Amino acid sequence: MVNKMKLKFSLAIIFSVMSITTAKAVDVRLEPILNTEVIRCGSDLSVKSFAYQEDGEWKGFDADLCRAFAWAIYGDGSKFEMVDVRPYNVGRYLKGGLIDVMLSGGVFSAGFEGKQQAEAVGLLYYDRQKFAAKDAPEDAKSMEAFKGKRVCVSTDSDYLDNLKEYNRKYNLDLKILPFNSPDKARKAFFLKRCDLITSRGMLLEGMLMDSPAAGVEILPEEFAYKPVYAFVSQDNNRLRVALKWAINALYLTEELGINQKNISILIGNEDISTRNLLGDDDLLWLSLGLRPQWVRQAVGDLGNMGEIYERNLGENSPIKLKRGQANLIKNGGVVHAKEFR
Repeated sequence: MVNKMKLKFSLAIIFSVMSITTAKAVDVRLEPILNTEVIRCGSDLSVKSFAYQEDGEWKGFDADLCRAFAWAIYGDGSKFEMVDVRPYNVGRYLKGGLIDVMLSGGVFSAGFEGKQQAEAVGLLYYDRQKFAAKDAPEDAKSMEAFKGKRVCVSTDSDYLDNLKEYNRKYNLDLKILPFNSPDKARKAFFLKRCDLITSRGMLLEGMLMDSPAAGVEILPEEFAYKPVYAFVSQDNNRLRVALKWAINALYLTEELGINQKNISILIGNEDISTRNLLGDDDLLWLSLGLRPQWVRQAVGDLGNMGEIYERNLGENSPIKLKRGQANLIKNGGVVHAKEFR
């Protein structure tokens, strides 16, 4: 009788220790990545090309990605906030804890990462520098038609250096008017202080969406083709890792043909990577501090990366930005969606 009581007591202790250990493990896995009620996403809201509000609802590429992150972190696609941040202010906003992640914040370069003390998370798309012109000659077939013209350009990124290199390469004798922000360059252009303005194609498209003006058109010439990344603070490695795999998940669903139409009918898959991805086996997402079912929720709400891109930036959008190298390898791009193991 005594031995039985000792055995029961020992088993009770063992199970109690196991329960405590398991509870602690779960608590660690579910420890919040952010100590805020929402994820705060920085975006240049001076133009509509990145994100904008319509009837009180956020729309646009950056808004959709921020909503996807909210699904991943909180299990609620409404728990996000868009914050207006210019590229030259990214470091201040990240280091000051005013935003958690910067979207479309700038082209990926050593200079940007070092100056802004920002850590790249994942590739969003490729942009290219372009020109917009006021009252371009109807017979203009090349940039030779604009030789000697005045060009407005901002100095807050590598736009100025790119323009100088382009000007030398093609001997266009362009008269460069530098401004310390895209806003000032745009104002000068619309005041006809210059004949051309050059910037990222996304910013120029957004400029025309915001301020449609007669006689203004974006020229077909493209140069300085650069990748655009999401960025987090260099001090927040846990968020960097989580969002890196969240972005990869949106690419991986596209790679696997999982989309907004079929995500709700997908059932368990024998492939371990797909089970991990969809949260059927939840340990990997839990270890990253993210909600196991978030991919099903986010893709059902927004679609995979390809669907998000085409709706906001691609042929189904006013911007019509060619996806180019930001596409999956199987579609002619450079993106390799990693298996989730």
